[in-house]
Amino acid sequence: MSIFGIGPLLLATGAAVIIAGLWLTNWHMRSYNFLPDSQLFTIIGIIWLIIGLYFWLASVFKIMGFVSQGMLITTGVFSLTRNPMYCAFLIFIVPSLSLLLNAWIFLLSSAVMILVFHFAIAKEERMLEGLFGDEYRKYKAATPRLFPKFR
Repeated sequence: MSIFGIGPLLLATGAAVIIAGLWLTNWHMRSYNFLPDSQLFTIIGIIWLIIGLYFWLASVFKIMGFVSQGMLITTGVFSLTRNPMYCAFLIFIVPSLSLLLNAWIFLLSSAVMILVFHFAIAKEERMLEGLFGDEYRKYKAATPRLFPKFR
């Protein structure tokens, strides 16, 4: 795996989904709205986006700090989910865009991204199991794959 890890996959998939969602929303603006106009949904969307950006940035900085040491990361956001970068996009960032832009099409895109990311996660898990063996298997048994476990 390269130093960039899943970054290019997240960026390419996220950009494609966002561009397609924005294009569809602008093309048929009213047909994709699913919420009544409300500042509450905007506030919830902003909070959800902040949580997603925290998950994403916290995982990026954690990876950058550990990548040269060759250690398995199991602390911070990695103690909540084995895949905090995927989690950030699928559960927080993309749904927050759906709330902020009042466009259900972004929720559909999360489902598509889950399918795309499923294969990347499986490949990463095989690689990590090969690198860290029993240590990774214990971590895998104790930590959810995608949806965070808050203690």
